[in-house]
Amino acid sequence: ISSASQWIISIILSMPNLILSVQECISEHPTAYWISIYTFIILIILPTILNIIFNLLIFILVRSSTRRVRTLAITKTSIVNSNYSARDIHLLKHILFISVVFLLGYVPIYTIRMLYLDADVIFWASQLIQFLPVLSGLIIIVDLFWYNRDLTRYIKDSIFRCLRLNLN
Repeated sequence: ISSASQWIISIILSMPNLILSVQECISEHPTAYWISIYTFIILIILPTILNIIFNLLIFILVRSSTRRVRTLAITKTSIVNSNYSARDIHLLKHILFISVVFLLGYVPIYTIRMLYLDADVIFWASQLIQFLPVLSGLIIIVDLFWYNRDLTRYIKDSIFRCLRLNLN
């Protein structure tokens, strides 16, 4: 049900772009300005809001788990000095890093498209800006693999196991 609903929502949200791009090809009229604003909202604003909501839910769950696990024999000074555990702070830093990388990767290209600055931007700058989403996606994927220590250990063990089998 979840996958089907995601596909249905994705198709519905992309329909204005599909319909207007076909009309633009047929009638050779430029696309309406509102479609670039719509694209910016759908590709930047909406994912950012959803990301904030889901990351807050994750942080709240981790924070409540940290409080439950914490021992009862904590002195008053240590409660004041360490309101957040190292795990909570590490998670917050990771969430902030992923969010900043996403925004730095996708906001420039869609801002330029929304403001119709393509013709005014220098060619190499335009090419560099188009490379940012790819770089952003790569950094996020590598970071998520790196952050998942169990997966990293499994991949490392699998690679070493394959190398040993091939060497014999």
